[in-house]
Amino acid sequence: MKKLIVILLLLSFMISAAACVGERGSFDETGGEEMTTADPSGLPGGTQQTEADGSDKEDKENMKTSYLFAYFRGNEQENLCYGVSRDGRNFRALNGGDAVFTSYLGTKCMRDPFIFEGEDGFFYIVATDMRSALGWNSQSTIVIYKTPDLIEITDGVLINYRKFPGFTRCTRAWAPQVIWSPDHENDDGSRGAYMIYLALELGDGLGTIMYENFTTDLMDASKYTVPNMMISGEAEGKYNGADGKTNGAIDGDIINDTVNGRWLMFFDGRNIAEADNIEGPYKELTEPYAKAHSAPALEGSNMYKLLPKDSGGVDTWMFCADGDAFGNGFCMSSTTDFKRYKTLRQGRDFTFDFVPRHGYVITLTDEQYDRLIEKYGDVSYAGGVKS
Repeated sequence: MKKLIVILLLLSFMISAAACVGERGSFDETGGEEMTTADPSGLPGGTQQTEADGSDKEDKENMKTSYLFAYFRGNEQENLCYGVSRDGRNFRALNGGDAVFTSYLGTKCMRDPFIFEGEDGFFYIVATDMRSALGWNSQSTIVIYKTPDLIEITDGVLINYRKFPGFTRCTRAWAPQVIWSPDHENDDGSRGAYMIYLALELGDGLGTIMYENFTTDLMDASKYTVPNMMISGEAEGKYNGADGKTNGAIDGDIINDTVNGRWLMFFDGRNIAEADNIEGPYKELTEPYAKAHSAPALEGSNMYKLLPKDSGGVDTWMFCADGDAFGNGFCMSSTTDFKRYKTLRQGRDFTFDFVPRHGYVITLTDEQYDRLIEKYGDVSYAGGVKS
């Protein structure tokens, strides 16, 4: 009888344990908690791809056919908007030009949106958490949202830079971007981390300047390292505006210059700094290769590479930034060597049916493009320029 009771108890435990296993989950016998494994494709029944050997990333890049432009529309219109393009030169607004997502954290505003695909296969939307009506020295936080498909956006986190030691006087945390640094050595001896870089103002007389910090988990604020300056001369006040020539070092965008074997940071609109490795330090270039565009004043710069089908097989990178009258125009140029930049003209070399403010361009697969069209409505490329 006792044996029968023991057997029945064991069966009951096994049934209870099995009930704890949900979709895409497994039961942890050590703690009795559900250990979930997310599918980065966001599709039911999908499997997570490994990025271990780089071959999967290369395969994904070879599948890219289109472009997504993430942007915001301007002051008091500070939320996420999307535009798409089939050739990287003619962009059309999705959702009738209205926002596709409104932030629900912090100020409930998003400026300077940046999108990239993480090592886990999810997309991350990183933005300045700021409402301009509150003033240009009113915030110290950035906001990060996580999404499997660029449409369903739910998980979010605020990163408050005043929480870091020595940063309690921070009054600006602007235009954050993220890049994966594969050789970064973490405190636990492991290698590889996300490098977050942005402009911070600490009220120390050094101006609003570029900083970087690191984390292995973008959604866990406790894992971020203390920020460090990025550009040579920042600590000496080179970008504090005292000489009347500079107004800080802001709006950084880092890209790998594979032509010349270096890393470049485009900042302050059209200025360029270089480094031997992704983490810097970066040093501002001097003439004749110091500027990415002929316009006298720009901000919110972004570099993206054209797909081979859109560049005639010649490696070509596009530079884009807010125009001289911010919110009223847009500027673009192109380069094949990161030394000579051809200024492009709107209406002749590229077209928009919307006016973006400080955005970022990524490439899409046909499947990703079609999902966005299905969700937000089709677009017409009539009136566009030929590639």
